[in-house]
Amino acid sequence: MADETPARRHTIHGTVTGAHGQPLDRAEIIIWWQRIRDRRRLETGQTSEHGRYHFTYLVPEDAPAKLLIVVEAHSRELERPIQSAALVALPDQTVNLAAASHDVSIYATIARALHPLLDHLALHDIVENDRRKQAAPITCEACVPFDGQQR
Repeated sequence: MADETPARRHTIHGTVTGAHGQPLDRAEIIIWWQRIRDRRRLETGQTSEHGRYHFTYLVPEDAPAKLLIVVEAHSRELERPIQSAALVALPDQTVNLAAASHDVSIYATIARALHPLLDHLALHDIVENDRRKQAAPITCEACVPFDGQQR
């Protein structure tokens, strides 16, 4: 029987978010023991509906003093799995995972920031027209309404 003393029991928790910063519910989480040439699965589980996970795993009896772990998340909402860097395992550890956005332009940065506030509208649906006179584009430099004049 495996030694399950408290010193061998580690707790890991964190959140998993998608490219737009939204929590990923029911994402599969895998805790790996990162070895030189391979990985060994230590624990698996799922995130909550709020993208959070929290579970306990046992440090293998044959693990080195500085056990390296990798946390990996899989979800239908991800283009590819998210992985942490190799980390030294701690008895109580927080590891948050976030999908990287591919577009780092100013427009994409603003779009990601606005996405949670748009209540399921696409950014290109927010326009100024005869029905929506209150919407106006903004300039990134000063975050003030654009008045149509270039400076």
